[in-house]
Amino acid sequence: MSHVEIEAWYKEKTGKDLGGPYHYRAAYEHGGGEHENAHQARVEAAIYNISMTHPGKNILVIAHGGTFRAFNTHFFNLTMDQGYRSTARIGNAQYHDFLSIPIVNKLDVWIISRLNRLTATVAGGFESYDLQIPTRAITEFVDDLTNWYVRRSRRRFWKSENDGDKFEAYETLYHVLITLTKVMAPITPMIADAVYRGLTGAESVHLERFPEAIRAHMFDSLE
Repeated sequence: MSHVEIEAWYKEKTGKDLGGPYHYRAAYEHGGGEHENAHQARVEAAIYNISMTHPGKNILVIAHGGTFRAFNTHFFNLTMDQGYRSTARIGNAQYHDFLSIPIVNKLDVWIISRLNRLTATVAGGFESYDLQIPTRAITEFVDDLTNWYVRRSRRRFWKSENDGDKFEAYETLYHVLITLTKVMAPITPMIADAVYRGLTGAESVHLERFPEAIRAHMFDSLE
């Protein structure tokens, strides 16, 4: 349909002129096409596939406005309404900006995704003064870390040769443990501090800022 036809249909239906951020929504609803939620899910899958296919690469994406807004929603951790209203530039949003090497192994991507989701969950629990939420989330994450990630990565850790996969496994585990001690610190202050000082040699985990969850590092489909 042409924009003129969509605008005429919308005005007949609502008595209002069509404009602003909901132009696409009206077109989707009228044509029975893809809704924003389905579009967002499709873009999320594309972002994940790009990160898996081209690890450590800078990717130029050329897309129309709707996809551009979906990228905003993903990289800036926005709600659907915020993301689809936003006209801000994506800038240098990158997935692999927290490690010194690009992540290739899907198991590493998975545990990093779980770590960021844990950080968001724990922060939300603290903000609502409900300590059951962070306590339960931390317990579940530690179980995933030990019984899934570490156990399934043992052969990678024990390799005799110092190849890229072994280094990636150690680097990922180190990053996870450092972040986990910061997340746990308000609930288990002594244990978290001991582990953090042992890993870093720093004075105390309680002098560090609480970590921020990064939406671009969460992959729903992989989890």
